[in-house]
Amino acid sequence: MSRVQEQNIVVTARAPGKIILSGEHAVVYGRPALALAINRFAETTITRQSGHGIWFEFPDEKLKDIITMQGLQDLKTKISKRYRKFTAGKYQIKDVIHSPLELIQYAFIYLVENLFLPIKGGLKIQVETTLPIGCGMGASAAVILSLTHALINYCGQTLTIDKYLYFGREIENLQHGRSSGLDLFLSLHGGCYFFVAGEANKRNLPSIPFSLVNTGKPKTSTGECVEVVANHLQNTTLADDFARVAVAMDMAMQQNNLEETMQCVRENNELLKYIGVVPKRVADFITAIEARGNASKVSGAGAISGDNAGIILVVGENDISDIVTEYGYEILSVQGESSGLRLI
Repeated sequence: MSRVQEQNIVVTARAPGKIILSGEHAVVYGRPALALAINRFAETTITRQSGHGIWFEFPDEKLKDIITMQGLQDLKTKISKRYRKFTAGKYQIKDVIHSPLELIQYAFIYLVENLFLPIKGGLKIQVETTLPIGCGMGASAAVILSLTHALINYCGQTLTIDKYLYFGREIENLQHGRSSGLDLFLSLHGGCYFFVAGEANKRNLPSIPFSLVNTGKPKTSTGECVEVVANHLQNTTLADDFARVAVAMDMAMQQNNLEETMQCVRENNELLKYIGVVPKRVADFITAIEARGNASKVSGAGAISGDNAGIILVVGENDISDIVTEYGYEILSVQGESSGLRLI
């Protein structure tokens, strides 16, 4: 009897999220970025179910569905057509994937077909996450990788590191338009890395005092932001300005220099404001943080409209809880995470 025909298999895989300390947006165009895996996770659990349907549950988003393999193949065809329309300039990236559940379903059938996985009978696929969805913490990458790892192990197979990254990027492109691969790499490996010239250079987990503040899910997606800021970073020297700040922050953090790190965060914030991904309300909040003696910036894509910008990074030692309360935001206490994708 093959493993996928056994009755009581339960496989759970966990993948961490991430924050970008410096270099967001510019990293898509090959410029340096400093990023850190954090101790918030996506987990995918796969169990055998009776019948032939594939059950999908995403409790955090209150989403669930049961669908046949043929239904999944039809969905994959529809999503692939939408993506082709996006690449032809006829669709926006937000028109490709309509919900987190669609992303999971597409990822599942894409992996089954491309890896020739022997799925027989019904399955239940449950995805849970402590990462805010759509807020710049790499939730999509963590979900994709945890699903991939759980599915591969459920089927008793293996996959190389390169294949995890390749297939992950192919799937994530449908969510973001053009994946840099950074989120996937951090989620796969854990730790802190400085990415430059196509190489990932490992760093110690930072000891600089920092926290995260959730300003709320942006009105616009990462993919939409990437589309809009493309002209800024393709046709000007701004990408080089982002690179300079990322290199300086990397050095400051390696030297555990708090003042230099905060100065880099402030400069990074000004660049993000210039390319239009920091809504006014969030910019005002950051100004209040700076007046308190700390430094702050959007960590992720930000937003090109609306009042929310997802996760922002706050560096410094001064208490900001009253400012956070005044704006109705939420402080997320996190730490760097040294471990990457794994079974639990």
